[in-house]
Amino acid sequence: MRTDIRSKTVSNAIAREIKTVAERCGIGPAEFSRLTGIQAHELAETGARIAGGKHLKMLRLMDRLAYVPQLDSDSLQDLFPFFPDFAALAACSRNGRDALNNYISYRYAIGELDFVSLRHAPDRIEIDYINEGEGEPPRSAASALGNFLIVAKIIRHYLPRAGHRIQIDLQGRLATPPHVIESRIDAQVRFQQMHNRLLCISADLDAPYASFNQMLNRYVHGKLEAERRRSMLRETFSAQAESAILGLLRCSAPEAGTDDMLAMLCQQFHISRWTVLRRLKHENSSFESLLSRVRSIETRRLLEETQLSIGEISDRIGFASPSSLSRFFKAQWGVSPTQHRAKLRG
Repeated sequence: MRTDIRSKTVSNAIAREIKTVAERCGIGPAEFSRLTGIQAHELAETGARIAGGKHLKMLRLMDRLAYVPQLDSDSLQDLFPFFPDFAALAACSRNGRDALNNYISYRYAIGELDFVSLRHAPDRIEIDYINEGEGEPPRSAASALGNFLIVAKIIRHYLPRAGHRIQIDLQGRLATPPHVIESRIDAQVRFQQMHNRLLCISADLDAPYASFNQMLNRYVHGKLEAERRRSMLRETFSAQAESAILGLLRCSAPEAGTDDMLAMLCQQFHISRWTVLRRLKHENSSFESLLSRVRSIETRRLLEETQLSIGEISDRIGFASPSSLSRFFKAQWGVSPTQHRAKLRG
């Protein structure tokens, strides 16, 4: 089972950079196109988007080549040639916390293939990065590191080095040793962790940014919001609903059942139950199938990234009992939750 990535897209600026890396590794333009499905005309147009499936093939190619994102300077200025509007808003927010919220809200400008979540506390923020796309071997943490490097640039822009601490946890290993990454971005880096996560602790997250320009902030914010809305119009309703269901599942009470989830989805979209079901049917989908897929993917994530027991996961996902979860998971993935976790941990 895999997440539906057909409607997700990623900026072709990333593909152009990775194509250059592939060429340095001896993979010419024709071979790059054959392996990824990305054609020359898709790379030529400024601001164009690459389909999620093609981008995923490219990421798997980079994993084969042991690619690690470039550890360049920690300045946001590096982002302007590739994502000017995104970089402008990241560099001109009210404070560090507001800038990180903007990163989450407008990260689509870079790409929307993977799932990123942000959790707040008064003195810290925690960002989780979840790879999309199933397959063997599992994807490396290179994409997570690439995004965390951007987050680190944002943090450095707003917070004094002496006033914060950054810790980056990554699943698996990368070709670049942790101490090399640490020396370049001044953060603690740990491999072989249960999740891809960045933690920043600082008492200055809400400190006003001295160079904040409200006029520029509003202008760039408006441009990005208009593009985000255009992007949503290109996205299928099923994909929007699936993303919303995932968010609801992670935030709702454990006892929330199918009807409760549908009611919350209707409330979030401000449309009736009948309209939701009709639009999903028009796309040959259903609420039950989307909820089942989200529950399956979230169960697998919790098994892989947390120490929660099967019973605790069962409660969180909304099943009546651990045995119900086990039957469901085995039907989706071919193994029981216990077997999947044991296989993962060797």
